[in-house]
Amino acid sequence: MTAVTLMTPTACGGDDDASSTTSPGIFAETPATSGVASSTADATVVATASSTAASPVPTTAAAATTPPTPPAPTTVALVTTDAGVIGDTLVLDDGSYGRLNGFVPNVEPVPDDVELQPGFVLAAADVEICAGAEGHTVNPEAWGLVLVDETVLVTPGRPYDLVAFYDLAPGTCVRGDVTYVVPQGAAAGAVFFDDLGSTAIWSVEGGRSPSTPLTPPVPVTSGSIGTPLALPDGGSVNVRTVVAGAAPVFADEPPPAGWQLVALEVEMCAGAEELDTEAFVVIASDNRAGDVSLFQDDSIDRDAGAPPGRCVTGRVLVDLPAAAVPSVVLYSSVGSPPLVWHV
Repeated sequence: MTAVTLMTPTACGGDDDASSTTSPGIFAETPATSGVASSTADATVVATASSTAASPVPTTAAAATTPPTPPAPTTVALVTTDAGVIGDTLVLDDGSYGRLNGFVPNVEPVPDDVELQPGFVLAAADVEICAGAEGHTVNPEAWGLVLVDETVLVTPGRPYDLVAFYDLAPGTCVRGDVTYVVPQGAAAGAVFFDDLGSTAIWSVEGGRSPSTPLTPPVPVTSGSIGTPLALPDGGSVNVRTVVAGAAPVFADEPPPAGWQLVALEVEMCAGAEELDTEAFVVIASDNRAGDVSLFQDDSIDRDAGAPPGRCVTGRVLVDLPAAAVPSVVLYSSVGSPPLVWHV
């Protein structure tokens, strides 16, 4: 993995790099005890379509015939103002929910793929967002940091493991870490969200980290694994199986440390518009998420995609934190409404 050199922070601005490469999560996760293989060599079938004759038999969980209903929104303690502390759920202008789950002022050890200049430390914010009825476009660069001396820092573009620039379907959530390069000895004051006129701010002093995932403001409409979902232009996408802990294409090119590969067997039939084979996101039960791996070759031709009027089938590999249990598959392509399958 190529090292990332983080430069000296500047006031308001930041890296405009829109690449979707992720890096291992900053915050420690409690290892899952089911649903994920103990190593990338021992894959675990998490869900499979019951109608696919050649599909492997699930070893942990089969797809439910009726997608589970998310908890009622009334279970969320909301702060309707635009200011809170760690653990507070704030309502954004588009009806989505945002939450700061935690803040680490000095990450140690610094991830191997990060090189800091002398006199700087790496700080990290654990953030979470759930889309409202209008959906929400995930933008890690909308999460900034304000120091107590009122210096404003923005996420430097990399590294972060919050999936970038995908449209969330109403009722879907993602969680991840965004990082900041902070002068050594400087004190952080607050983490803020500022995107398309929607603003919110959380003090890093006070509050406590929540123990449960954020509940969305609206229910999610989804299909079961193995169900083709239609697009407005006459196309469709079907996620046939979900396999956690999948083996890499080449044994000497494993996923980055702290990550696993999740294999999706998909069928994509394009309507009037070409379909993007790299538009898949896997969301875990704790809302941690990952997108299509940039380090693995799939059996689907990424460059060709699914041409108009044609179908393609094959395997797509997605990066996901190693301890995460796949819960939702999202297909989010520019110009099309997002599609959702419950695992």
